[in-house]
Amino acid sequence: SGTGTSCISAAKLPTHYTAAANHILKNNTRYLDFMRVGNSCSVNCVGAGMDVDVLARYETVSKVFKGKIRYYVALIDTLLHTKFHKVRITEGGETYEKTVFLITAANGTCIGGGMPVSPNSDPYDGKFNIVYVEQVKKSKILGLLLKFLKGKHIDEPVTHEIITDKAIIEVLDEGKCELDGEITDTQILDIQLVTQTLKIFA
Repeated sequence: SGTGTSCISAAKLPTHYTAAANHILKNNTRYLDFMRVGNSCSVNCVGAGMDVDVLARYETVSKVFKGKIRYYVALIDTLLHTKFHKVRITEGGETYEKTVFLITAANGTCIGGGMPVSPNSDPYDGKFNIVYVEQVKKSKILGLLLKFLKGKHIDEPVTHEIITDKAIIEVLDEGKCELDGEITDTQILDIQLVTQTLKIFA
């Protein structure tokens, strides 16, 4: 389920094992969308930028901190050393380059155990949402982060949202990508949504 159980939350599934067992025993099923990314799969989010920088810092943060607290410590450290990344987006027959604070292709809604990066996502709707935040003045990052924690960043002029079922995101600098919270060496995310395939107890 991962440290933050973000996919479980987006799919509206119980997190406690007793509730989950009872949920299974009801034997109600439905299909959950997922993203095929090259030879890998993702049920929640894939992306690049600030989120990946936080994951890299997470590995170096003292293990005195646990779970979400450790993530937030890594987040603060990352924001103190903010980097912007160049990416290329190909979707709907168009290709364009952007310098971004973060970019996420989201089947689920949250990253980091509850940060609603893509509040409009629905893992059952046959689409995924690409959310990217363009480069902003560093003096405005804290205010943007506070909105980000509540999902209010989605309405900001620097935030853009694309709803699709197929796209390619390429990182054009030294930045890396992540798939469901795991850093990958690839810098190309070739994403295609898969529906009516992954059956879950729901």
